[in-house]
Amino acid sequence: MSSNQRFSKQHLLILAGLASAASVLYCYSAGILNLHYDGVARLNIARRVLDHPVPHYSHLGTVWLPLPHLLLLPWVRNDFLWSTGLAGSLISALAFWAACYWLYALSRLTQGREWAGSLSVAAFASNPNILYLQSTPLGEMLYVALFLATLTSLMKFTQQASLQTAVTCGGFALLASLTRYDGWLLAPLGAMVVFAASVRRRSSVSRLVLLTAVYLIIALSGIAGWLAYNQVAFNDPLAFLRGEHATERNIGRIVAEAGLEHYPPRGDAVKSVAYYREAVRLGAGDLLFIGGGLGFLVFAWRMRRSWLSPEVWAAGFCFLLPLMFYIANMMRGTGIIYVPSLPPKGILNVRYAALFIPGLCLFLPEIITPLLQGIRRVAGTLGRTRWLAEETGARNTSCVIFAALLMSGIWQVTRGMPGVAFYHEAYVNGFERKQTDHQAASFFRSHYDGQRILIDLGHHGIVPQQARIPLVKFINEATAWESALARPSLFVGWIVVQEGDGVWKFPVNSQNVEQEFEKVFEASSPFERPLRVYRKLARGDLRHSRERGNPDFRLGGH
Repeated sequence: MSSNQRFSKQHLLILAGLASAASVLYCYSAGILNLHYDGVARLNIARRVLDHPVPHYSHLGTVWLPLPHLLLLPWVRNDFLWSTGLAGSLISALAFWAACYWLYALSRLTQGREWAGSLSVAAFASNPNILYLQSTPLGEMLYVALFLATLTSLMKFTQQASLQTAVTCGGFALLASLTRYDGWLLAPLGAMVVFAASVRRRSSVSRLVLLTAVYLIIALSGIAGWLAYNQVAFNDPLAFLRGEHATERNIGRIVAEAGLEHYPPRGDAVKSVAYYREAVRLGAGDLLFIGGGLGFLVFAWRMRRSWLSPEVWAAGFCFLLPLMFYIANMMRGTGIIYVPSLPPKGILNVRYAALFIPGLCLFLPEIITPLLQGIRRVAGTLGRTRWLAEETGARNTSCVIFAALLMSGIWQVTRGMPGVAFYHEAYVNGFERKQTDHQAASFFRSHYDGQRILIDLGHHGIVPQQARIPLVKFINEATAWESALARPSLFVGWIVVQEGDGVWKFPVNSQNVEQEFEKVFEASSPFERPLRVYRKLARGDLRHSRERGNPDFRLGGH
């Protein structure tokens, strides 16, 4: 790589880092850093591993893969970083920077041009949805970085086919498989690339077997470790699929709450494509959506005689793997996306499109050559072709495309919440529909007296985080849950209950609550059932309470 190329790459990554830092600071100052409930839940999962009456690895839980929570462990112990969400922002921002690095490398390897890497990274790093996502505690950006790292390493393997590169590929695939379930597909698909590249380089049979086996063993070890963890912690290697909080069960609940008999894309390929396409358009923006899509078609045409090449596979996976994974999941009913333009006209999980945006950015430079050829034909008739020389013209056209994308991104931001779909989703699902939790957190900030609280953290994780109450002070589904529900007055001084949560469902001992607790707070919102907070009565108040009862305590249907 020439000194000019190193200079360009270094400064590009510095600018991406500055954009990342500016986005985090803006989101923090605007109070929108920690909106999404899934981000809050990730912070709490990491925090409860050590902030717990009995610290234990099993508090990592199931369903969600563990790497994001393990990386959060050192940071969530700080109350400020935990409550503000900055603990997760640190991980996401570093992952964003790494994603830019690997996207640059992958684009250069795919296109063979330094300017192509610059355009891909510029399109990625200037996208307002990506900048918001990398500011939050959500785990998608970490997976994007590891996904791109795996594909870039596989691309390099096709050029070197060395044992060291196979180990590197397997290592990144291992980390990706511990971040999102999408990453589980990288083990078999990556093995195909390793095998095909080894065959093409005419490796001996023993070396071919060695390289493929090394990759597979490393890449599959994360999946095997997760199955073993579920067996040891929950006595079922597939607890993440069959447990109480399994994804399919949650989807059934969400669909029922929306008033639908079933999720429209389930079993319907056409509707699944329509929902995912709209989510991608909202996340990427119209210009990148069209330009990246056309770029992939140009790439497919350019490589039409090389479709069996492992390099083409490694690059093509960046575009095709997220697309096929989410469409298949929606068809099977194990994945769900709502978009405002399709029934039930809500917004949910549109951030999954973030995993497809790198593919659009990767293939965006492919449109430069045909676009430049068309411009040359027009400009040639006017005798103005100097600025359209091959390398100079490509750079100039890249700058024009980037300027158009930048203006498009600015326009998205100026539209407010509807223009930045990932922020819109976070606001609707993490704040608008969780207002009672925020109200309860505000109440506890001024009234909490240090006694233990009975609560369903799965439903009300915002409360301890926003109130800055250590999780060790909570009796929840991961602690002495059943005993506290049976006789709360012996275990806790506070109870938080809302129709539909665990305290309401099991339920808590109504008679004990009526005699020894009083309702001290009630929160309500247009989208939720009332949330009630009860405090244990002082000794002097117990007789009066037993004489009059506690008419405020109700467990509907129990």
